[in-house]
Amino acid sequence: MLEVMLTKIEKMYGGNKILRGATFPVLTGEKVGLVGRNRSGKTTLLKIIAGLETYDSGDLTTRNGASVGYLDQMPELTERSKAIDDDGRVSYGRDGEVGETREGHPGSLDRTR
Repeated sequence: MLEVMLTKIEKMYGGNKILRGATFPVLTGEKVGLVGRNRSGKTTLLKIIAGLETYDSGDLTTRNGASVGYLDQMPELTERSKAIDDDGRVSYGRDGEVGETREGHPGSLDRTR
């Protein structure tokens, strides 16, 4: 099933054309990665798909009921923010305080500095 379809998406910043005719489908269950040089429009394209950025021309279609999420490259962290890596280590808030899982059980944390 088609989840997202981009057709000939174009985006300008000032006098620079960042996206030129970006066209591709995203099907149910697919995992999509964008690879390209720095400043080539990868983040802009993801923000367009997530509805966080406008585009100048083209069509973007999203399946009714589809959910699109976006995690910013430099997210705004609050004191209540936490991130858990693959090894179960947890970072808290803006200062990056780190905690460890007890006996490898997620959710059972010893907070350490």
